[in-house]
Amino acid sequence: MKNLCSKAPTDFYQKLVTFQRKSDAVCVVLILDARGCEGYVGHGYHHPDRLKDAPKGLDSYPAVVSIPPDAPTTHWPNIVMIMEDRALELNSFERSICFYDKNVQYTYLVVRLDVKMTLVMLFNGKRTDKDSNIAGFLEEFCSQFRFHRVLATIRPGNK
Repeated sequence: MKNLCSKAPTDFYQKLVTFQRKSDAVCVVLILDARGCEGYVGHGYHHPDRLKDAPKGLDSYPAVVSIPPDAPTTHWPNIVMIMEDRALELNSFERSICFYDKNVQYTYLVVRLDVKMTLVMLFNGKRTDKDSNIAGFLEEFCSQFRFHRVLATIRPGNK
């Protein structure tokens, strides 16, 4: 993923790495919602003659990219619960979900980038999506990832 992104006009991987370092985020994770993905049986290549069941439960939410490389497995149930419980809000693509868990003292910032892709940022302590660094990053990254500028230029009536 890192090699592919570095060749693109926008290096999304490097943007995530830079944000994680600047914001002191514990981790930044891009998650695939694999539920309903026909033919998906997990990461990597799978021999076609060896049948494998589709992932279930928490395994149906694999980390596509995790910075640092180890996905936060202890927080995975919380992350998936937020994604499922707040799915209607996330599916609007209009805003981010900011959730502070008092029990573990972590803030989860969740943004739906695509129908099947979600960006999750995990912070130690209480943080808010109103923070200028976080809000600026989210606005720029989401816009670039969703190709808003490109789509706006090819819409009929735009000059």
